[in-house]
Amino acid sequence: MAAKDPRNIEIGLRIKHVRTNELSLPQWKLAEELGFGNQSTIASYEVGAMEVGAKFLINMYNKYGIMTAYILHGTLPMKKGKKSKVDVNEEIALLKEQINILTFRLDNIERGGPDK
Repeated sequence: MAAKDPRNIEIGLRIKHVRTNELSLPQWKLAEELGFGNQSTIASYEVGAMEVGAKFLINMYNKYGIMTAYILHGTLPMKKGKKSKVDVNEEIALLKEQINILTFRLDNIERGGPDK
């Protein structure tokens, strides 16, 4: 079995923190409210066994106001609120960086290489 990506583990810890401390929800309830079939996806995210998906990030923001940049990088406010233009630009830059990383990984997978 391959080692877990340390980035996914860090992201998972933040997801668990948000779920337990901010939302006070069990995994099954969060999965249900975000439109996932069962809690296994949430559990996999929280232990870093699976890379967090766009659907999860979008739904966490839309339903609870949890910032994507907080989940992915631990930066910026955890929840949406009034943000300065600098905060918005920083968040956009972080999201573009994440898109570039995912695009690079996808290109490598399509070429049959490693996805790291």
